[in-house]
Amino acid sequence: MARVLKPGGRAVVAVADNAYGFGPNVLLARARAEVTGTPAPVEIIAWETLADREGLADELRDAGLAHVEIHERTHDFVIDPAVFATRHPMILNNPVLAGLADAERDAIIALAMVNARCHGDANTIRLPRTARFAVGTRVSFGRG
Repeated sequence: MARVLKPGGRAVVAVADNAYGFGPNVLLARARAEVTGTPAPVEIIAWETLADREGLADELRDAGLAHVEIHERTHDFVIDPAVFATRHPMILNNPVLAGLADAERDAIIALAMVNARCHGDANTIRLPRTARFAVGTRVSFGRG
């Protein structure tokens, strides 16, 4: 990252506060762990590091950036309950459910829907999430 920035240039990286990202993924990952007894696989391993506040800062420093600052914003990710109740592509194509038999996948979706009802009403699911924004600056390198 630092190689493509001019000296003094700033980079911003935005990530979720968990390895599964936003949207229904967190609910599906929790339900999968409960149904199968094993944690859901993380699609991109780097997300585990980047989801951690200090891990994110360390990665930017390791990439050659200085003056790294981490900012957090909490917001509600809003989902229509119909996303879970139907065969919506956001659910069926979700990497958290990849490779599962239909019955197991259906059980996970059903449990995620039950758990989602704790976060809203009949018309809306509101999932409080935290996004992290890391800002770093490329330092000037002298020529020797």
